[in-house]
Amino acid sequence: MSVEGGRQRLYIALKEFQIKWQESENMWKDQVSRSLKKKYVEPLEIGGKSAIQAMEVMRDLIARIRKDCGDPNSFQ
Repeated sequence: MSVEGGRQRLYIALKEFQIKWQESENMWKDQVSRSLKKKYVEPLEIGGKSAIQAMEVMRDLIARIRKDCGDPNSFQ
């Protein structure tokens, strides 16, 4: 799988997770829910977004390396 393919899969999974969490928050509004969000959900979202950004940087670097090395399969 390419870096871009992995980035796209992670992006979609994170969006789906956020939608499902929001749906559960609409029905589950107590201290346990807030604690779970603070302890697990927020760090997961932050980590997911950071990973996506890192994968974008890697994708761009790989494209630049391929271009600089004259790889005929390089993408722009």
